[in-house]
Amino acid sequence: MSRYILALYWALPMLGLAILNVYGLVSDDMMKVVLAVLPVLAVISINRRQGCPKVGTGN
Repeated sequence: MSRYILALYWALPMLGLAILNVYGLVSDDMMKVVLAVLPVLAVISINRRQGCPKVGTGN
């Protein structure tokens, strides 16, 4: 899977939660935690290599 597609899979829920926060459906305290944790998880999952680095079968 392309890293750009994977980044979109992480960006869309973050934007959706931000929109829900604007309308008051998600609390501000929860948004502080979610928007601190989700980007970290996104970077870890996007930059993760799959496969064996010695053989070079990773993405």
